[in-house]
Amino acid sequence: MSTPELLRHLTLRKEDFLKKWVRTMGEAGYLDHTTAKREDCLDAFNWFLDPVLEHLDQCGGAPAFGELIAGQANWAEALLASSERHRFRGVNSNMFVGCFFTMIHSIEEMIDETEAPLAAKVEAADIVRLYADAFTTLLLARWGELSSEEVAGRLDESARLLTLEKNKYENILAVISDMVLIVDENGKLLELNQAASEFFDAATMGLPVWSLLDLEARSMEDMLKYYPQDTAQELAAPDGSSFFEMRIIPLERVSLASPAYLVVLKDITVHVTHRDILEDTVRERTEALEQDKQQLAEMNITLRNVMRSVDNELDDHKQTVGRMAEELLPALDKLRRADSPMVRKAYLDVLEDQLLKLSAGARPDQHPALLRLTPTEMKVCQFIEAGASTKDIAEALNLAVGTVQSHRKNIRRKLKLQNKDVNLRTFLSKTHSSNSHA
Repeated sequence: MSTPELLRHLTLRKEDFLKKWVRTMGEAGYLDHTTAKREDCLDAFNWFLDPVLEHLDQCGGAPAFGELIAGQANWAEALLASSERHRFRGVNSNMFVGCFFTMIHSIEEMIDETEAPLAAKVEAADIVRLYADAFTTLLLARWGELSSEEVAGRLDESARLLTLEKNKYENILAVISDMVLIVDENGKLLELNQAASEFFDAATMGLPVWSLLDLEARSMEDMLKYYPQDTAQELAAPDGSSFFEMRIIPLERVSLASPAYLVVLKDITVHVTHRDILEDTVRERTEALEQDKQQLAEMNITLRNVMRSVDNELDDHKQTVGRMAEELLPALDKLRRADSPMVRKAYLDVLEDQLLKLSAGARPDQHPALLRLTPTEMKVCQFIEAGASTKDIAEALNLAVGTVQSHRKNIRRKLKLQNKDVNLRTFLSKTHSSNSHA
């Protein structure tokens, strides 16, 4: 691995760089005083290494120190502009240079850990140190261009603007309806916004957030395991009166020096209540549909049984007609050839007896009055006795509803049930029952 390849490989290890820089700034005592975000740190890393790699690609090697600090050199402009922003936020030169060299130390540590020839690592470290020294020289020169009065004036203006921004965001945080809880790395409550202060007791300060919210976790590690960062989680208030959508946001995104967390609680009680109502409605309607389905299935079974009974009775009727033909036709033939009135009367008596026997034996399960009904009326009676409605009978027999109603009227008339407070289905059931026992 060549020196340029080694340095380019460092740009692929950004997470490793961040860990090392946070550690070295902590060891140097700067971490508690910085508000640098992750993006700020990565920008500084790129602003330093990108010009180095560009020079190596263009020149095949590093420029001399004099070239790097020459007046026309602009390779460090992005870092210098960043230093001025920090300067007018109250960061002095010693602190900025100290933080800068903790970054250089982190890069040198990465070089030392890279699997590469020793010569390449030594050359890469020398190049990094060369650019670091050149940048420090340019920084001190840039910061010396302003008088102390100008610096003080710029600092006052920056402080005023920062105060305005701070007040603006504090006001926003105070008026939003979401509850915001700030907890430290151990999960202990540090601060509440106004909405959270109105909901929780002031004595809750310092309590673990999982105890405050009655959660299963027993440590911040458990909290992040059970309730992952940036994932909305629904939870109920300890007394069950309210429901919230909870999100846990690490503050290290705002500042690498802050291990604290924001716990944001959005009141979703109305939505949960509405959802429960909808779920109850869906459940009730589903149960009603199941009941209707069961009733329909039972009705289908009843109708199939009725149709089967009708088919069986039709077969019986055909057999009965056949038997009547076999028994009556011979007697009619003899009656036709007989000359004597006495003989004819005898044959008529025989025919009468045979008809009575046939009528008595053909439909033993029916009341004699039912013999007055037509075959269609008999089928209607069977459906009525089974509990079918007029509409069901019409569909089963392929008749119009009005036709079935006319059949019902004729049946009541033939059975002499007109103007009587007698239920036709009850009458048919009792008639069938009494004849079956007979």
